[in-house]
Amino acid sequence: MPGMSSGNLRGRPLSHYLVMLIFSVLMPAVILAGALVVRTTHLDRDRANREALQLARSAASLLDREIEGSIESLTALALSPAIQDGDFASLYDQMKSTVRLRNRNALLSKVNGQQIVNTRVAFGTPLPLDDTTGYLAPVLRTQKPSISDLVLGAVAKKWVVAFSVPVFVDEKLTYVLSMSVDPEHIYEIIRQEKVDPGWVIAVNDSQHKIIARTQDHAGFVGQFGNDTADCTEREGVTRGYDSAGQNVISAHSCLNRANWRITAFVPVQIIDAPLWRLWWMFGLSTLAFLVAALPLAILFAHKIAGPVQANATAAIKLARGEVLVPLVTPLLEANAVSEALAKASQDLVARTKSLARNEAMLRSVFEQSAVGFERVGLDGRILDVNERLCRLLGYSRQEYVGRSFRELTEPEDLRVEDEKLVALLTGEIESYVLEKRLISKSGAPVWVRITSSLVHDQHSVGIYRSSVIEDVTESRRSRIEVAQLAAIVEASADGLVSAGLNGTIQTWNPGAEALFGYTAAEIIGRPLADLVPPNQMHELRSDLTKVSLGETVKREGTRRHKDGHLVQILTTASPMTNSGKVNAVSVAMEDISERKQREAQVDLLNRELAHRVKNTLAVTQSLANQTLRNNTTAEGFRRAFQGRLQALAAATDMLTENDWGVLEFSELVNRLENVFGTAPGKLRKSGPRVNLPSDLSVPLALALHELGTNASKYGAWSVDEGHVELVWGVQKNEMTSQLSIRWSEHGGPAVRTIGSKGFGTVLIERTIPGAVVKQSFDEPGLVCIIELDLGNRAGAQEI
Repeated sequence: MPGMSSGNLRGRPLSHYLVMLIFSVLMPAVILAGALVVRTTHLDRDRANREALQLARSAASLLDREIEGSIESLTALALSPAIQDGDFASLYDQMKSTVRLRNRNALLSKVNGQQIVNTRVAFGTPLPLDDTTGYLAPVLRTQKPSISDLVLGAVAKKWVVAFSVPVFVDEKLTYVLSMSVDPEHIYEIIRQEKVDPGWVIAVNDSQHKIIARTQDHAGFVGQFGNDTADCTEREGVTRGYDSAGQNVISAHSCLNRANWRITAFVPVQIIDAPLWRLWWMFGLSTLAFLVAALPLAILFAHKIAGPVQANATAAIKLARGEVLVPLVTPLLEANAVSEALAKASQDLVARTKSLARNEAMLRSVFEQSAVGFERVGLDGRILDVNERLCRLLGYSRQEYVGRSFRELTEPEDLRVEDEKLVALLTGEIESYVLEKRLISKSGAPVWVRITSSLVHDQHSVGIYRSSVIEDVTESRRSRIEVAQLAAIVEASADGLVSAGLNGTIQTWNPGAEALFGYTAAEIIGRPLADLVPPNQMHELRSDLTKVSLGETVKREGTRRHKDGHLVQILTTASPMTNSGKVNAVSVAMEDISERKQREAQVDLLNRELAHRVKNTLAVTQSLANQTLRNNTTAEGFRRAFQGRLQALAAATDMLTENDWGVLEFSELVNRLENVFGTAPGKLRKSGPRVNLPSDLSVPLALALHELGTNASKYGAWSVDEGHVELVWGVQKNEMTSQLSIRWSEHGGPAVRTIGSKGFGTVLIERTIPGAVVKQSFDEPGLVCIIELDLGNRAGAQEI
């Protein structure tokens, strides 16, 4: 090019771009063809996936039907009268008839594992004892039909699987009836599936042992398969490796009645072989097209280069301000460029004048804009600012210009801006936006949003930064308030929900999720009615109507949890307004289940207390009447009545301490012993720990008090050498528990027979139904035996 050395030229030759152009024209076709090949590849692999899954499903369906038929046969056979009557010879014939039709073997085992009948051998042949932790265990545990894994048959002496059902005699699990199936039969079932060469169907049990396999069945039975997944996922398709190390497409389906996994797989190379041939054809065709296009591009480049060179020379003249004359060349586009350059030389002067006017207008916009502008040098010094920014920070232009932007930026915000500034100056980003605090002349921080970009010269070299600065102090304060309010809502333990006036849920906080079990993703968009029991729907409609009219409504009620149980809550529904108009509902829900439970407990305790007080008053009245009847003097009445009240108080105190629940008998004896204040060795007691229900405690306390009182006045405790032996025990059977208490006195004065029953005897017999009191006056002293039928009442048991 005249006046310019080739060393100063930059760029690439025209032939390069023509080659690129041809390649660009060809590439869409190449890409489309490649996409079709990829699509074909995906379709073939998807087809293989579907085919594998269909094979696995079909084989699983065949096995499910086979298992269902076997279980039905066993269930019918389990109802045979021969089992109920113990006629095992007839049962053997029935079992042989049943399994002959299904080409199987059957056996009957006791629950301890002892085989009774096995159709593999003649009836009466001695049979082994099976391990009850093996194939019998699921039936014994669940008392339901079960399908075993692959096991070694005790009689068959080879691999088998067992279908088993429970057998009940007089409604008690007595036997297990099983049908053993050889893996070869399973193999014959899955062979019914017609598969292409290379495809394999395998059946694995829950321990991953191979039960049957369409390829090399005999060599794989009992071996652990390469598929070690369980049936957590009922069916699916995966890629992996088989036992031979081949990459395979594998699909599985699990049975309905057994924890078996059916797998259909095929080596990937069988599926991908046609696809590789297609890829080779595509690659060779693409290469041929590109090689043919290269010389054509170079040829046409030489034809175009001359007119382009002439226009390049004209452009240099245009830059010097010369007037250009349009060129005439063989290339139409080059002629058009030449005419454009000639016209441009005429417009250059007019545009120079217009540029001055535009610059003046731009300055006017810069100064009068509603946002702040600043220009900052690459050294960080402020070059220029507009009046709006000066007013915002309180500086004059003279005070502002020349200072470093770092002096006017809050130090805590400089780190973030420095990171963005480095990225801007190095060309990683074209601009950045951030919020930061500027320091006003008064020292107060002003929050601004700054949008900064780098201005370049004609050589694309950055010369300064141009920044637009907006005052966001008020909007940031509003965002902080909104964020604080949102944090309060998120942290609230109560359920806080908003909904439309039609009841559709719009927001859902963690408190509501904890209260009802629904996540926000599950519940938002659903109606509030999903939480309301049917009998309270009219209340919900009434509340929504009231809130839509601006009223706040409080109501106690129940709401339905995700799992279905009801939660007692206090609901406060308030209107949400926008521009003075109610447009939504705010619902606060507080869980009051514990409060309601406490109120119910208090009410129950009040009723129980009233019941206990009435009972105590009735017992006290009975004590007074009986004591008055047996004492003729006021002093005798006082002493007897006082002692009986002390015994009643002791039993009542202990019941109160135990919340009127069960009471341990030995503790009752110890408390009454303290009432009498007996010396060591005067009361010799022995017996197990026995829990008594509350309704037995008071009568027994009064009876023992009567025995102690008699012993103190007339019996063994009235003399120094006397003592009492108190022995008790519990006898149990399947239906009831019997408490027996023996009070025997030794070393006291000579005793005499009393014609009438004492107060303790009357008290026990009348207040405890079924109690038996026996008294005898032997030479050593009084013997009193109390027998109580505790029944099966909770807490009344030996411990």
